[in-house]
Amino acid sequence: MGWEGKTLLNAIGSLVKRHQCVPINFLSWKDMHEDYITDMVELIKMLDIISSLLGVLGYITSSYFISIFHGTLVVLLSSAAIFSASDRGFSAANMKFQNIVLDFNAAYFVVDLLHLVAFFNGAGDLPFVLHQLATLVVLLTCRHATVHGVVTVLALLALAEATSALQNAWALGCARRRSDSSSVHARVAERACDAVSVSFYGMYSVVQGLLRPYVVFRMVFYSRGGAEGAIATWIWVSWVVVVSMAIAGSIVWVSNLWIEVQRERSRKVEQKIR
Repeated sequence: MGWEGKTLLNAIGSLVKRHQCVPINFLSWKDMHEDYITDMVELIKMLDIISSLLGVLGYITSSYFISIFHGTLVVLLSSAAIFSASDRGFSAANMKFQNIVLDFNAAYFVVDLLHLVAFFNGAGDLPFVLHQLATLVVLLTCRHATVHGVVTVLALLALAEATSALQNAWALGCARRRSDSSSVHARVAERACDAVSVSFYGMYSVVQGLLRPYVVFRMVFYSRGGAEGAIATWIWVSWVVVVSMAIAGSIVWVSNLWIEVQRERSRKVEQKIR
C-alpha cells in the first residue's frame, strides 16, 4: 500500500470518529444504511480534491483562500463601520471603530504584499503588487495622515471586495483546470468554473462599472471645498487617481472575459451547425 492508500485510511479514520458520519448505533459496516456510506464516499472525494488543490497549486491556492477570508470580513466590517457613523460625509473625522477596520485592512495588504514578493512569479505579478501597494498607501494616508474621509475609503473597499468570494472561487477553479486538464479533478474544476463564470462577470461588471465609479464621482463632487482644512488636496486627488486607475483596469479585464464568453458561445453554435 503506497502513500495514496495511507491517505485514504487516514481520511476514513477521521470520518468514522464523527457521529454525524457514522452513528454509534451501527456495530457493523454491513448494518449501516447505504446513505451514510454514500455520504462518506462523497466527503472523501471532496477531501481528495482539496488536497490536490493545495498540493498542485501551492501558494496560488493559499492566496485565494486568504483573499476569500479577508474579502468576506471586509464587507461585513466596513458596512458596520459606515452605518454606525453619525456623519457619513467625505470630510467626516474617523471614528475609533473605523480606524480599527482600516488597521485590519492595512495589515492584510502588508501580508499579501509579502506573500506576493516571496512567491513573485515574474512580470505577470507586477500589476497585483502595484495595486496592493497603492491600496495600502490610500489606507495609511486615511488612517494616519488625514484621519478623515474613512467612510468613502471603506465604501470603495467594501465594493471592491463584494465580489471576492465569487472571484476567488472562479479563479481557483480556472487555475486547477489549467494545471492538469486530463484529470478528474480538473474536469470537476472546469464545471465549477463554468457554473460561476457568468454570475461573477455580471456582478463584477455592475460593481466596477457602476457602483464604484458613482462613489468616486461623489468623492470628487464633495471635495470641491468640502474637504478643505480636513483632507489635503494632494491626498484626495491621489485617492481619486489610484481608485480610477484600478476601476479602469478592472473594466478592461472583465470586458476581455465577456469577449471570451461570446467567442466560446459562437464556437459552440458553429459546432452544432456543423
